[in-house]
Amino acid sequence: MNKNDTNLSPFIIALGILNLALISFWFPIKLRKTVNKHMNRFGFARNDKDEEDDNKKNPHKFIYDGYNDNWSTYKSFIMIMKFLLIFLIVVFSKDNCLFRSTTRQRISTIAQALKIVLFVLFFIPHWKSEPFVYSNFNTAEYWSRFAYLITSFVGLLIVLQAGPIQGYGIGLFVINIAVLTIIIWYLCKEINYFNTRYAGSDSAYGTRSVVGGGRNFGKKELEFSFDISSSGLDFDKFIKERIWQDTWTKLLLTNDNFKPPAGKTLSFNEESEVPYLLDFSGSVGERHIENSKILSKVGSQSYVLSLKTLSSSMSSIRSKILNNYVGVDMYYAEEYPNVKETYFGKASVIPFPFCIVICYDENDNIVTLKQEWEIQRYLQQNEDEVIQRRRLIRQKIRALEGKNIIGPCFTDSDKVHNHRGVLSIQRKQESLWREHNMNPGFKVTITYTDSTYKGNQCPQVVGHNVIGITGDFKMTHQLEKLFGDNRELIGLGLVQIQKTMDEYRQYCQNESISKETTLTYGFHINVFNNPSISLEALPSLLITTEKNQLVQSIPEREYPTMIYLYERMRAVHTSKVHQWWYLFWEDLWKNNGQQIPHLRKYEQDFSPLYRSSICYQPMERCDLEDFMERRGLWTNNGKYGLFHSGVLNRIYLYLNSVVFSRKGKDGSPKKWRISKDSIQDQLGEKSERNTIIDKVGIVKSVINRNSHNSKKDCYVMREEDSESDFEDVELDNTNNNSVSDDETLCY
Repeated sequence: MNKNDTNLSPFIIALGILNLALISFWFPIKLRKTVNKHMNRFGFARNDKDEEDDNKKNPHKFIYDGYNDNWSTYKSFIMIMKFLLIFLIVVFSKDNCLFRSTTRQRISTIAQALKIVLFVLFFIPHWKSEPFVYSNFNTAEYWSRFAYLITSFVGLLIVLQAGPIQGYGIGLFVINIAVLTIIIWYLCKEINYFNTRYAGSDSAYGTRSVVGGGRNFGKKELEFSFDISSSGLDFDKFIKERIWQDTWTKLLLTNDNFKPPAGKTLSFNEESEVPYLLDFSGSVGERHIENSKILSKVGSQSYVLSLKTLSSSMSSIRSKILNNYVGVDMYYAEEYPNVKETYFGKASVIPFPFCIVICYDENDNIVTLKQEWEIQRYLQQNEDEVIQRRRLIRQKIRALEGKNIIGPCFTDSDKVHNHRGVLSIQRKQESLWREHNMNPGFKVTITYTDSTYKGNQCPQVVGHNVIGITGDFKMTHQLEKLFGDNRELIGLGLVQIQKTMDEYRQYCQNESISKETTLTYGFHINVFNNPSISLEALPSLLITTEKNQLVQSIPEREYPTMIYLYERMRAVHTSKVHQWWYLFWEDLWKNNGQQIPHLRKYEQDFSPLYRSSICYQPMERCDLEDFMERRGLWTNNGKYGLFHSGVLNRIYLYLNSVVFSRKGKDGSPKKWRISKDSIQDQLGEKSERNTIIDKVGIVKSVINRNSHNSKKDCYVMREEDSESDFEDVELDNTNNNSVSDDETLCY
């Protein structure tokens, strides 16, 4: 720098210090405080509304959402480690003033050794606590940090000039490529798990989004598809879905007498607001899926109302429409008469709930007629003489489709003359019904093979303007000339069109009758959504409501399945505790059974399909700890693993709220304190046992207790006075009132 040049070093130094203070120190600390402020670490999981509000109000949630609770500030930790690494690289260098007198090899050796120490310290916390929610991310991070260590160690060997330097370079390249491949593989594996766990959650009776309503219980590796600890959890609803409806669905979709044809993909009409199964093959399973989709779409109230018998006037209208006004060339306009648009299209009848769907030819609008007055107006308009004349014009044009006709053409002098050509009609789709295109759409063109007239070239393709087709399909001079020149073709074609339309309408009616005969629409209300039916009443109910003999004979043909179904329902409905206990373990198995090896290994102990499953066997905490320990899921007295003591705390806190939750004298929920104690100590205190004997009797009737002779730590819950110094835990309020005001519950 010259003497007279401006010295910018003070500005650069000040900017560097400011950047160091803000980015390297202030930002990680501020980020950590922000995460701790918004992180919900304690208490029961919140309901869907609370979490939705939190997602809207908290824009910082993405910062910590992918990490376990103890590592919610993981990003700040990474920033600190990166700062320390940069500090080592910059400070321990021969190219600065601090170590000018030290040899380059010595300072480089010290720097590499310090890097190895730093990476070891960086690796140990990850090894002990695994910060990421998903195990594959943790494994990928293991390999990444292992690569850091190997690279630093090889760098130390290079600095010491020990061994072949070129060989080290090749080895580092191979190691880094291998580690990168492994990391990518684990990331792809986790993405595949994510798609399996969340996206593939469709069921035959509706779609359940696990992402929207998902809950993590205890550590985040345990996934639940709904808020299992919600105070407003509807036990009966979920048990009906998970046992009663699930059994019927599996029976109708997997049994050889009922399941859909192998390899068939079920398709539904995309135009209607009400689902309608296309290409019905006659299986009960298809009808069951269709009923489920209809119920999911229209709702139970509308579904039940639609099961009522139509009035005599409505039945007459329905019969006329089915016999005459289904298919293409049907008309409906909200404002009639309307000459601005065509309002012709294809009409389809949805038998249940009864409605008419109009797909217009000229645009993509779709109208669904549900109300009786709308359906009456549809019938009146199509019976109108004006509309029938216009429909006849469209049918005459259809009669010429694909034929070699005499059609109009014109030259540059605008003189109209006739040529031989082929008339075609373009629809919106190309699908065929019995080799006939019955889709909406009516774009008419004539393609001429010879379009030369007196040496002048005519357009090879002509459309509506030349043919004489108007928006309201009135008769024009061009159409009159076209029909006159092709009278014989039209006569033969009209007969075929009328025959095709009659066959199509009869096909629609037969399909509707076949669906109702195979499985009635009332089955979903009478049986599928009615778990209160007794096993004795089920046969008579099916005989009186169903028409298919295979469905009527289900109680006899599938007697073992029905017996097991009713046994499961009876066992689960023993008490509220049994209900919640089943929902907890069933949902845990459903969402984690294939991802956690220990659960998969002991399938008979956890899957609700087995009688021996824990789902049907509520037990006290000590028994549960022993049960989990024998299966490798309870390690180091509940300090580590998926099923740690926090998970069990929440299980039994919720069970306590189910059994004993009630209001105090002032109407507020009871307060409880939790202390660690011994079972023998609690059972040995006679005075306290005498005060809770009634409550112990209640617990014994809910959970079969076994006597414990060994002295083992447990958690004790006692009602707490308002002046107590213990931490209060407010339990969810239910309608189950206890008998006494003083109680101690030992799990």
